[in-house]
Amino acid sequence: MKKTITLAVAMALALAACGDSDSDDGEAPTTTAAPTTEAAETTDAPAATDAPADAAGGQGAAGEFTLYDLRYCEILLTLTNEDGEEITEVWGTPGVDPCTDEAWDALDPAAIQAENDASFIQMNGPRHFIVDGTVDVGGGSGQGTAAGGEAVGRQFGDITMTLLATTEASEESAAYVPDLVERTTTWAFDAGTEIYELTDPEGNVHVMQSYSLIEDRSITAADLPTLGDRLELPEGWSYSSRVLDEPFVVDLAPEGAFVVQDELRNSYQRIGAGSAGDEAAAGSASDDAMAGEQTPEGGMIVVNDFGPSTPEQIAEFQEPGPDGPIFMVNLLEFKDQAEYEDGRETDLTGAEAYAIYEEGVSELIQQFGGEVVFEADVTFLTIGQVGELWDAVGIARYPSRATLAEMSSSPEFAELSVHRTAGLAGQLNIETVEPVG
Repeated sequence: MKKTITLAVAMALALAACGDSDSDDGEAPTTTAAPTTEAAETTDAPAATDAPADAAGGQGAAGEFTLYDLRYCEILLTLTNEDGEEITEVWGTPGVDPCTDEAWDALDPAAIQAENDASFIQMNGPRHFIVDGTVDVGGGSGQGTAAGGEAVGRQFGDITMTLLATTEASEESAAYVPDLVERTTTWAFDAGTEIYELTDPEGNVHVMQSYSLIEDRSITAADLPTLGDRLELPEGWSYSSRVLDEPFVVDLAPEGAFVVQDELRNSYQRIGAGSAGDEAAAGSASDDAMAGEQTPEGGMIVVNDFGPSTPEQIAEFQEPGPDGPIFMVNLLEFKDQAEYEDGRETDLTGAEAYAIYEEGVSELIQQFGGEVVFEADVTFLTIGQVGELWDAVGIARYPSRATLAEMSSSPEFAELSVHRTAGLAGQLNIETVEPVG
């Protein structure tokens, strides 16, 4: 079977970055996808994304881009799928919209609920991440899918959101009651970052992952060191802060992430058994954010992602980029057997599933003014050493980096990408330009 190749780098910013909702009653999600969302009153899930210019975020202790203080909002819609099951779609702004107070306050929850025929709506936001980066300890990647099985982006009033995850519906929990979130992504902090912790009566420590403006719009990151003075902590609970001497990764429990909220809806993740110590988290938090297969001795990391995986990559990808066209070099590795995220049965090989994606995306590139300039199967490594040889290579030209981002965020691309994810085991995508002169 001749292996087929990608013709475009998959740069859709399908980011799972979820939080609590602003609701009086009803249901909230327990995640079924990775990256995932949290159960009950919080759905915060790790994401690596750049902040729009007016949405906070900035430079970490070592000067790299960080998620720290990145503002975001979410809308959670409880719907009935084709099988008659209640599910919750989590829509969010990370990486695509600053979610200003004016735009957020202008939304009409009742109208949105009616428009989407939702049995329940949760307006979650605004919130701010209070972490530096993410680590996927399970090597997974994923994108939320709508009830019809297609990942999309859309407008809610003047706010742009992408579908972050599709989750199961569950009952809302009270403050200081932990909820289990089934995900493989966790939070990472750089040396020099101040972290905020809740400790329960059993001695379990929960690290803040996001602070909420839902109850109080005046809260800022500067208020967090003394937040404990405002909290009505249950008996045996305590709030504290500390500055990290070394990088730190919050380990997951074997079951996933246990998340708890205080009465102001700030979210915290419990440090799982054998929490990663500073030595285990050596290097910047963002250094580990791209998880996947690694080649020996080379430090090269191969991932199957929809878009940039580290804060640095995302920050650069959202810059205007070089003048004139760019040429995306795609190095691809296929799965032996295709694996669809929706669990469908298939006899397709990874290459065959990828061929479905390739056929459609080839036409889509042309609609956005680009073209495929080279494609080939890899046959032999003549110089150098790698852990495992690539299956295929391709080069596609785009009028600009912005055009690539626009195409990768389109509903048509999202629909095709289910086949890409099913067939692709890993990739490297490299932006290049023609020499000047």
